[in-house]
Amino acid sequence: MFKKNVLFNANLDGLADIPAWYTLVTSYNYESQVADKLNKMASNDYKNVIFEAFPGTQLVNNYYKNKKGKIAIRKRYNKQYMNYTFCKCKMTPEIWNAIIGITGVGSIMCVSGAPVSTPEKEILKIRDSLKTINIYEDEIISDEKVKELEELLDDKYKNI
Repeated sequence: MFKKNVLFNANLDGLADIPAWYTLVTSYNYESQVADKLNKMASNDYKNVIFEAFPGTQLVNNYYKNKKGKIAIRKRYNKQYMNYTFCKCKMTPEIWNAIIGITGVGSIMCVSGAPVSTPEKEILKIRDSLKTINIYEDEIISDEKVKELEELLDDKYKNI
């Protein structure tokens, strides 16, 4: 079985025992898979040390009329923070090794060999920039218009 080579050992001394946000550098197109894996870990074995994760991608719902004149939806992801996933956890040697061992994780952002946390207010700004966008005929639409279009949407044309 293939095992990743450790590029360097991180200095985890002096990290607080409180959860903090860490930025993970992922392989190309692995942002969502890494976030999903971390969220599964957070709900199972590591629920007291890994709390949540999200990818640096933004969901865009594009509502359109198809060839038959029916309303359909096409979902796509814009990579606002390409190759990054954000994770809130308590950084310990065990968690460091568990995160680095996830397929698609390249590294955790470090300065001078120590993991660097991202302040909560910066994470809020990042999350705000990643909110889902709903578009119809090349215009961003309101929540009321989304509800109206969802009612017109045929089941077979969802999630195309």
